[in-house]
Amino acid sequence: SSGINAEYGYFVKRKRDFANTLYVIICVVDIFTSVSHLPIAVSLFIGRRPGLFSSLTVCAGWTLLFRFLQKVSIFLVMLMSVYRTSLIVYPFRKVHEKSILVSLGVFIAVLIGVDATMASPSHFKYLSVGPFCVDSPLAN
Repeated sequence: SSGINAEYGYFVKRKRDFANTLYVIICVVDIFTSVSHLPIAVSLFIGRRPGLFSSLTVCAGWTLLFRFLQKVSIFLVMLMSVYRTSLIVYPFRKVHEKSILVSLGVFIAVLIGVDATMASPSHFKYLSVGPFCVDSPLAN
């Protein structure tokens, strides 16, 4: 996590171009992903008992948040790759950064919409093997 914080500090201090802005967004998502591992660490320290995951609300919220952060992180890296590749392949063509941000917004809206409609509180279950919560229709 300290490496991510150092990376974040590096990109924040650099000049503000679109690539650096994307890097900062990626670093912020990575920081939230690192912090989201704390409930797992608590469960491991107390002998794989549910701990914070004993609440169905926390279990469901953590599962949805963690899955959301993973997908957004992957999408952001893909956006960065497409952006950089387009700059290399077409060096004299202007890349429309606004369209990249709109695609990110649409992706996030679709993720939230799908998770909100597909998630059912009865599908969440704590697995001590992990130890984490899962979203599975077979959890009960």
